[in-house]
Amino acid sequence: MRPKEVLFLRHGATAFTEPPERFCGHCNPSLTEAGRAQVQLLADHFGRNGAPELILTSPLDRAVQTAEVLSHTLSLRVEIEHDLKETDFGIWEGLTKDQACAAAREVFHAWESNPSAVGPPGGEPLHMALQRAQRLRGVVLGHGELTLLLVSHKSFLRIAICHWLGLDPALYRTLLDLEPAGLGCVSLTGQSGTLRLLNWTPTLESVTHRDP
Repeated sequence: MRPKEVLFLRHGATAFTEPPERFCGHCNPSLTEAGRAQVQLLADHFGRNGAPELILTSPLDRAVQTAEVLSHTLSLRVEIEHDLKETDFGIWEGLTKDQACAAAREVFHAWESNPSAVGPPGGEPLHMALQRAQRLRGVVLGHGELTLLLVSHKSFLRIAICHWLGLDPALYRTLLDLEPAGLGCVSLTGQSGTLRLLNWTPTLESVTHRDP
């Protein structure tokens, strides 16, 4: 089977991504002006160096707004994919790590040590996020030769990429990082995968000069 290369993108910056960063799963902040500018820079880069053919996006506002900036600049079709939603952090939504720890110290430390065994109180356990990642893989491969861009979120994308690469998804926070508007690429073949790019962001130079 010919490998399928898939681009993935964390949404642009929101008020929740500013220090101190807060848990933001199903709460629904919009992009900040800085976040829109980050995504516009990426859109300009794609415009000069080749763009994906289809955007699949999480239904949450910050992801949809990211996809809309790209779509407006590049005239791309956008489809909502519900399995791209961020993981639900339950009672920790909107809290900093220190606040979440204070609210449920033992559970928080257990979750940090082994998210496979303990999930956020009232939130989505890791095994359910993995089920979504597996379904999403099928959706991606079902699009055949189309070059896809997946617009999603920090935790879910890292869980999905670990799963697709055959890595322990419980280590997603240790193994991978993804900044706002960070771009990545994974090559999928059957049940295996190879990471080609992670957490790349364009610079003004890369936008104004075509890549070699």
